[in-house]
Amino acid sequence: MRTFLNLFFTSIFCLIIISNNDAQSEKMPDDKSFELGLEIQAYPTGIIPGIRFEKYLNSSSSLNFRLGYQLIDHRDLGVQNNEDGSGYGASIAYRRFFKSNHKGLSLAFRTDLWFNKIDWENDSGIGTSNITVIQPSLMGEYALRVSDGFSITPSLSFGWEWNVTTDGIPTGEGAIILLGCAFGFGI
Repeated sequence: MRTFLNLFFTSIFCLIIISNNDAQSEKMPDDKSFELGLEIQAYPTGIIPGIRFEKYLNSSSSLNFRLGYQLIDHRDLGVQNNEDGSGYGASIAYRRFFKSNHKGLSLAFRTDLWFNKIDWENDSGIGTSNITVIQPSLMGEYALRVSDGFSITPSLSFGWEWNVTTDGIPTGEGAIILLGCAFGFGI
């Protein structure tokens, strides 16, 4: 667990250093430098609603943070016969736009940290496992500026879920694909 948390916090530190160097090398565009909004992601066995805060570093990059709540229904696709539960977590992402002014296609590297409680059922009985999950992912987004202060950003992410600590019996982990959309308001 300690190794995974060290990796998580080292990744965050590296993203902050990279973003500070990018921010100093380019001037900010004339539009808003922050965006606050709602984000929702869905995957085959769950849904993640959250609040997203994005800090634009320059005309072609940003850092975003998300606080979210995960609703999980692995059904029989996990390790046990039936797995469902929920959890809360946070995300950090470094995002790079292919065009300037925060429009169009972008690519982001995101790392999530989740604290999930999974109720499970198998042939031996029922129980609960408390799981800490690290989920790195690569996220493609397309920013649509609807108006001066409002954007809609659909996304597609590919990643991996690692159950780094498990209090109880093991539950599902592995490759993940997420389809999402963020609704941001410039501030």
